[in-house]
Amino acid sequence: MVYIINDKERIVGESQAMKEVFDKIRKLKDLNIPVLITGETGTGKYLVARALHYTGKRSQAPYHSLNCGALTETLIEEELFGHKKGSFTDAREDRKGFFEACNGGSLNLDEVTMLSPSSQSKLLTAVEYNYSYRIGDTTPRLHNTRMIASTNQDIKLLRPDLYHRLAVGMVKVPALRYRKDDIPLLMQHFAQTMSDAYPFADADYTAFSLYDWTGNVRQLKHAIERIVVLGEDKMSVLERMINETSKVP
Repeated sequence: MVYIINDKERIVGESQAMKEVFDKIRKLKDLNIPVLITGETGTGKYLVARALHYTGKRSQAPYHSLNCGALTETLIEEELFGHKKGSFTDAREDRKGFFEACNGGSLNLDEVTMLSPSSQSKLLTAVEYNYSYRIGDTTPRLHNTRMIASTNQDIKLLRPDLYHRLAVGMVKVPALRYRKDDIPLLMQHFAQTMSDAYPFADADYTAFSLYDWTGNVRQLKHAIERIVVLGEDKMSVLERMINETSKVP
């Protein structure tokens, strides 16, 4: 089973766990409510976020994804809300934040639990009341931007009122070790995107399905890249993955 996002992006899975994810996407994609996506690193949360936007009724409007863990508190708030000309030294002109820039579309905040308490409070206002203030401005800016948030951290790091607002719609993306039936299908899918054909044997599928893939789908994809693109031996790649995992404390 494949959930098609666009010409290049797919979510692949035939396990019951992934069927439930697909059902959630179909139910939520056209609704004007926030969605909180949870799951371990490498499970494909970013694809779920893109599916919610690009297969829904907002697909022709802007979409942007912002990694909250990669920016300081000041920069994250400027990215989200923009600034007014003259509000600080380098503010030479008015600038929209992504809430305004994505008006009518969707804004995905990756690793939303990394936001400071102050930023979480401002985010709550923007999501709850559909307006925000540019830095240095006192005029509220209205917007109709759908909030999609994702995290691989404990959701208790979110202030309770923000959590309850974001979690109106929830999608939990399962770890690959809980959907091992999907591993052969994923191996075929990744190989096909890198080469017209690649000869995996049943024994390959069995061996790869025994490993827990602690890095999830992303780790599996990188392994298939080494095999198909770099021409590395299949079992050598798998053995390296197992050895690397055993060294992690």
